[in-house]
Amino acid sequence: MTCDPNQDAFIDPEIENGLVMRIKLYLTENVGNTFYNSCKCNETVPRRVADPGGPPCSCIDCESSCVEPPPPAVPSVVLILGLDVWVFSSIVIFVGSVLIFATYEIIYHVYGSRYTTPAEMSRLNDSQSDNFHQHPGDVTDVENRGNCIHRLRAWLEDKMFQDVDDFGYVTADYLDHLMYCANAPMSVTSGEPDSTMSCLASSGMPILPTVALGGFNGTKYNESTSVVLTFLVNNDPDPRSDHVKKAELWESAYIKLVQNWAQQHSNSVIISFQAERSVEDEINRQSNADIKTVVISYLVMFVYVDLRITLGLGGVLMVIISVVASVGMWSYVGTPATLIIIEVIPFLVLAVGVDNIFILVHDFEIDDQDADAILCSEEYRQNCTATAAAVDLNDGDRIPLHPHPNMALTIRTIVATRMGRTLGRVGPSLLLTSTAESVAFFCGALTSMPAVRAFALYAGVAIVFNFLLQIFAFVALLTLDARRHAANRFDIFCCFGLRSSTDHSQIAGHENNSMDSSRPVGEVDSLSLSSSALDDVQLSAPLENDGIPTIVPNWIEVGLDQRLAMPSDSYVLSYFNAMSTDLRVGPPVYFVVTSGHEYNSTIGQNAVCGGFGCPQESLTGVVSDASRISSYGRAPYHVAVQRFPNQSVGSTYFMAYHTVLQKPSDFIDALTNARLLADRVNKYWHNNQSDWHATNNPSPNSVFPYSVFYVYYEQYLTVVHDALVQIGICLGAILVVTFILLGMNVVATLMVLFGVVYILLSLLSLMALWNITLNAISLVNLVVTVGIAVEFCAHIIRAFSVSSEPTRLGRAKAALSDMGSSILRGITLTKLGGILVLAFSKSRLFEIFYFRMYLGIILFGALTGLLIVPVYLSYLGKNQSKTACTNNQHVPIFTF
Repeated sequence: MTCDPNQDAFIDPEIENGLVMRIKLYLTENVGNTFYNSCKCNETVPRRVADPGGPPCSCIDCESSCVEPPPPAVPSVVLILGLDVWVFSSIVIFVGSVLIFATYEIIYHVYGSRYTTPAEMSRLNDSQSDNFHQHPGDVTDVENRGNCIHRLRAWLEDKMFQDVDDFGYVTADYLDHLMYCANAPMSVTSGEPDSTMSCLASSGMPILPTVALGGFNGTKYNESTSVVLTFLVNNDPDPRSDHVKKAELWESAYIKLVQNWAQQHSNSVIISFQAERSVEDEINRQSNADIKTVVISYLVMFVYVDLRITLGLGGVLMVIISVVASVGMWSYVGTPATLIIIEVIPFLVLAVGVDNIFILVHDFEIDDQDADAILCSEEYRQNCTATAAAVDLNDGDRIPLHPHPNMALTIRTIVATRMGRTLGRVGPSLLLTSTAESVAFFCGALTSMPAVRAFALYAGVAIVFNFLLQIFAFVALLTLDARRHAANRFDIFCCFGLRSSTDHSQIAGHENNSMDSSRPVGEVDSLSLSSSALDDVQLSAPLENDGIPTIVPNWIEVGLDQRLAMPSDSYVLSYFNAMSTDLRVGPPVYFVVTSGHEYNSTIGQNAVCGGFGCPQESLTGVVSDASRISSYGRAPYHVAVQRFPNQSVGSTYFMAYHTVLQKPSDFIDALTNARLLADRVNKYWHNNQSDWHATNNPSPNSVFPYSVFYVYYEQYLTVVHDALVQIGICLGAILVVTFILLGMNVVATLMVLFGVVYILLSLLSLMALWNITLNAISLVNLVVTVGIAVEFCAHIIRAFSVSSEPTRLGRAKAALSDMGSSILRGITLTKLGGILVLAFSKSRLFEIFYFRMYLGIILFGALTGLLIVPVYLSYLGKNQSKTACTNNQHVPIFTF
């Protein structure tokens, strides 16, 4: 029975002696089988009595009876001297750093100077003078073959086109009927123009005006500019069931039908629509469209690796093999690969692999170039059969050359000796960086975020495979190429060679262009260290920037706007925009009551009921307090109750609606507030137990909220914590590995950690200033930043530690000369060309999370590794011992 001014049309009371003895209620079959039967009570359920402590009119029915609920707890903000703790800390760090730096400079320039040997005094004086719901189901055969209309037409039907009286005068029109039903959506009759029209849909469900209409202000439903049509399909727990497959086929046909209809009527109506499969379909379409952009990006990087054709292609092929091997291994184990893995892992491994290739080739080429000249000379080739020939090498070693008609044994000996010295010099550096990165990624796999965990596992194994292939396979390829080069043979066509050393010198000059072009790089970097004024600027730059990375990361927003994942020409974008501008109600939310609730007791009924006699702290009362919107419920209650064979009640749900959600932060806040409401109800049900808390698996007789978008946005509730833990674990692993492989030297380890942290903080600042949000994609990129930052810093620091120069400045310049060009050309320039291609991607997702972040990684990495770290080494590094300076001895490999 409903409150309706025209009850006499469907209610027939039987009166005896002036008393109503019976009532006959006339219902349609649909209403009777759904709405009315779901409200009937049997004798096993006791009659609910009024709450003795409650008001005569419930809060839901009478707002004046409502008691203002306690406000949610406001997060405490720590203030120091009236400033936020982040702002105050950054100011203290900045002022303290500047004071320390200024004090050091004053003491240095006034009272003393750096230590230098007498032999270096003139050079030092000269240098100082130059100063990163699908709801699928079986849609082909349904039990209720009646029309399930959940739209405005259920209110209007065809009455709006009929005369309203015998004389043709308009006393009321369809707008009056619309307003009547909008204000009384559960009415089974109507006022003018036709009282026989029901406000209920043909299925017996009420139509809420905020759900069916859009674009209106307040309660002016007759000014609506949009109509919302909803087609419901039953869901199935098994995503591989026939129900789901049929629903997906139906949705595919539905999308094509609506697209064609919208195109035909584009001049008269604007249609914004989506199906449950639309987002996934559009993401797949976007991914396929971006394959071309990604391939071009990597081709640009591969083409840049132009050391020698065979050598360059071989090195790039090993990078590809390492990625494929990692994907194959983890796919065999059962860890699925995601789109992030396919797009990011090649970027990471290529950066590490190409850098190692440049370091190996560069060091090999600058080692004993005189030996190449001797092997290539005609005079030596003619005299190679001498009985006691020998070749002098740069470091004083002599390799005996035994008589051999084609010099093969001599070439093998010299090349093998040079390769051994190369591995002895740069091998530990490659081991340091590869081990630190792989261990950091493996430790980072401890995170609970599936996407980040899978990426860390794939990346760690790929780096291990890449290191093993380069140490064994690429070294062998480099050795063979060096022997080919010494024997005057063509690249690729190694079976053919030159007879004249003059012709060979032209080929050799072309092949060595990559080596010669690296010399100016080291000279420019060294000049930057030779200028005292520039030195101070480089040292003060990170000090002045200390405050920014401390404050700005606090401005980073959390979430991922789903519109970024859509192609620019996607029809779903129009739907997302319409949701933000036209809808007046958000997604439905279901408050699920788990099994175990006692509905057959008065206490259990009062815990969930709403209306007269119900406490305000009941489930319905709490939701009503939060919404202040009348609770219409859901008509077919029988689908909201889980019944077991023993006729006991299992889980049930109560439906409500979120407010309009537009930004990612709105969705996150909606999820958070819904859980706060559920926790409030649970604490009331459990007698306000302070130790009660929600768990991942809901306990019996408890409440938890559910909405279709929760599964996507739940990760953002803990993404900040996950990011701190993930990055902290990676940094800890790098700290341990570098401490061991750098000879347990604290200063060297802290310098590596400083460089990595500085690059990471700079990228976080870029994210805040360039509107890059924190989510699973950007978190993966931050983990990549930690790995690549090791490449930018560790090689320079280790080269500084093994340098034989007696002063800090000399060792810093030597480190830049040895490793600076390989880092600049191996990582920076190689990646820069490929990154710039990503700027032309049609996907906003690629432009923001790949182009912007990758560009930041490379630029901040190059700035830190080639400028800031060397300057800090020249100030904070340890001078070489006097004995080593006097005897011109090399320091041990793992000392700083």
